[in-house]
Amino acid sequence: MNIKSLQIPIIQAPIEATAELTASVSEAGGMGSLQGTWIKPEIAAQIVDSVVSKTNNSFSVNFVLSFEPHSFDAVIEAGAPVITFSWALMQKLSFFSTAGPSSV
Repeated sequence: MNIKSLQIPIIQAPIEATAELTASVSEAGGMGSLQGTWIKPEIAAQIVDSVVSKTNNSFSVNFVLSFEPHSFDAVIEAGAPVITFSWALMQKLSFFSTAGPSSV
C-alpha cells in the first residue's frame, strides 16, 4: 500500500470507527481505519472480516503501543491490509509477529 495511491488524501481517525464507516471511507477513495488496541482478538477479527467483505480497497487497523496489542495477530490473520501504530517506542515492536501479508 502506497499512501500516494489514495484517490482522496484523507485518513480516517480510527477511534470509535465502525466496519461500515471504515469500508465507506475506503470505498470513497480515502484510507478507512479501525482501532485494534482495546478490542478482544475474536471481536477485532470479526470487524476486520466485515470490512474486508464490504470493500476491496485498503484500510488500516491502528494500535496504541502504550498498551499491550492483544488483537494484533487476530487482525493480521483476518486480512487487515495495513497496520498503523501510535504512541510507540521502538522496543515495543518486539510484541508483534510477522505472520501475514499486511503492511506495517
